[in-house]
Amino acid sequence: LVGELTVDESWHYCVIVTAGLSSLKDVPLVLNACLIVESGSGGEVRAVPQAELRIMEAAKLGFETIMLPKSNLKSVPKMAKGTKIVGVDKLSEVVKIVL
Repeated sequence: LVGELTVDESWHYCVIVTAGLSSLKDVPLVLNACLIVESGSGGEVRAVPQAELRIMEAAKLGFETIMLPKSNLKSVPKMAKGTKIVGVDKLSEVVKIVL
């Protein structure tokens, strides 16, 4: 990456891609959406540890749409009314949802 920006964690790829595409397309990101994903440089989305705790915290904070890897869906707790859980396999799926 250019400048002083370094990618230390796998979730950084998702943040960089979605923010960059939002700027490039001049389209704001969807509000009230939370990304609980880790992605690789090839665009694959990998399972995240402690998904249940992260989902519960995101719901408490008021996020209406929570995206996480499909491989984590089996451990998803029942969510409060108005919270939508979306499973994704690829970073391209995340981009379609948040833009």
